[in-house]
Amino acid sequence: MKKNTFYLFWMLCLLFSSKAYVQNLSEGFENGMPPNWVTYQTESDDPGFIITSSEAKRGSNSVHHADDNLVAESTSWLVSDAYVVTATANNYMQFWYRQNYSTYSYNYSGVYISTASNDPIANPTDFVELQEFNEAFGYSEDEWTKFTQDLSAYIGETVYVAFKYAGDFDHEFYIDDFIVMETPSCVEPSDVVFGEITGISAEVSLESQENTWGILYGEEGFD
Repeated sequence: MKKNTFYLFWMLCLLFSSKAYVQNLSEGFENGMPPNWVTYQTESDDPGFIITSSEAKRGSNSVHHADDNLVAESTSWLVSDAYVVTATANNYMQFWYRQNYSTYSYNYSGVYISTASNDPIANPTDFVELQEFNEAFGYSEDEWTKFTQDLSAYIGETVYVAFKYAGDFDHEFYIDDFIVMETPSCVEPSDVVFGEITGISAEVSLESQENTWGILYGEEGFD
């Protein structure tokens, strides 16, 4: 990994861009529950996954399951729209999650994938676990954590991504900035830090595997 430092002049807002990619399925939950996404709950008093403005990785909203005190333990699902994993390029899934729970109250939170249906209640064997988000997996409580999954094993198939929550009290689970897309030929930089912003200049540092970069900048909202 290389650390690169740039000095930009007349900088208002920055957009890092390496090479173009095709974005196929993206959701930040800013306009409510997305069309063709479905929710399921096993208990009638379970509110399930809902849109919230209490936490967001970016923008104003995320989707979450609250820590409601239910009469009995319930299992909730949030299942994405269908996505066809193309054979012409690598594909990956990425999203950010955030949690708050006490160890004694945690039951389950995780992400699944299906290649057959979008109904985990009627067809539970269609869904395969990709990862459980427990303490053993490792995450920082009350902080957004990025999860990335390579989808090259599903080339040519239609997939559904599903988030699962199980519990009855004192466990909050948030999801934001969900995306499934072709893998860009240039890997996204990490640890982007803005510093020394004075007058008409700014210092930007980032971690990257690339040697050269194209940088676009302008007023917020520019193309």
